[in-house]
Order: sequence, then structure tokens, then C-alpha cells
Amino acid sequence: YVNEGSPLSVEAPLEPGLYELRYVLREGPRVIGQREIEVVAATATLVAPDSVAPGQGFAVEIQGPLLARDEVVLVPADAPARTREHAQRIGRGATLDFVAPGESGLYELRYLLHGGGPVIGRRPVEVAALAAALEAPAQVAAGSSIDVGWSGPGGEGDRITLAEPGSAPTKWRTAVRTAAGNPATLVAPAEPGSYELRYFSGESRQIATQRGLIVE
Repeated sequence: YVNEGSPLSVEAPLEPGLYELRYVLREGPRVIGQREIEVVAATATLVAPDSVAPGQGFAVEIQGPLLARDEVVLVPADAPARTREHAQRIGRGATLDFVAPGESGLYELRYLLHGGGPVIGRRPVEVAALAAALEAPAQVAAGSSIDVGWSGPGGEGDRITLAEPGSAPTKWRTAVRTAAGNPATLVAPAEPGSYELRYFSGESRQIATQRGLIVE
């Protein structure tokens, strides 16, 4: 309404095309002034790493309209256009922090106008499977020391763990952080049986690799 002052702020439609601004008198109503205006397609650019590890945090820099209700989402690459998983509002700033999904695969960052509106920017991101390997004896004596050679990310919170088969990734009998060195030295359980040596990723909270261990 004109009683809000001059100039007035008017929000452009989401769909590109030719429109008219009109001054409409309440009495009538009657148009006493008009001006044609073209709404052009909005575009956005998303800057992010090409590849990240499962559970890894990463920053996304945004160039675009940066309207408060706009969103950036992280979705599977083949998801429908208006899928809104892992959505963050642009109102938080021109740089947003995301956490990669726990499952490896091809994903896409998308800029959505007005959250759920048209997609005006895309950026592919690969969530790559964690690469790790363990080298250790197949059998050890109960209570003995085990030297476990490892290769892997060596990230903060990464561990070499000794666990019971079938247990959750975050459950183990004993563990040593990879930061302690290579090989990692663990102590075998006192109880004989079948166990697993695992490379646990602190970032994704997943097991990157594992191998069986017999305790006699």
C-alpha cells in the first residue's frame, strides 16, 4: 500500500517473464499508472569440494540472490527437483557448513528459491567410500599384545578397535587412537573366541574396514 511510504519495496515473482507495475486507486478500482518490468531468471553459484568422506564436514560458498527464505539442500544426485533433504536457510549467511551423508555415492548441492521453489544453482559432490586397510595376525593368545598395522585417513577420533562380531561400530572391547602411532598396539581379550579388528572413522562413525581375529 502506498501509505507505507515511497519508495515501496515489491518482491519479484519467482517465474521469469514480462509483468506490470500498476498504481491502482481504491475507488473504482481504477489503474491510473503502470510500468512494464521484466523478471529475468535468477542464477546462483555454489562452491564446494568435488569429493568428501562420509560424515565429513565441509563449507559451501554461495553466490546468488541470498534471500532470507532461500535454501541450499544436499540430496542424492537423482532426487526430484524440489527434494529438501539436509536443507539450510540462506539467511544464515553466504557460507554454509554441511556434513556429508554417511553413505557413499553421488550427491548434489542445490540452491532453491524460497525453499521449495525453482532450482537456480547446482553443484555435484561425491561422497567417497573410506579407504583403509589393516595388517595383523589371524590368531593370537589370550591376553597377548597385538600389533596392528593400518592405513587410512588417520583423522581426529579415528581408532583401531577390537570388537565382537556383529556389534555396532561404536561398541568395542578395546581401542587405540590412530594418532598414537602405526602400528597400533592392542591387548587381546582374556576370553578365547572370534573377534574383529576394525578401523573406526571418528568423523563418519562408521567402520572403514575390518578383519577377523581368533583369540586362543
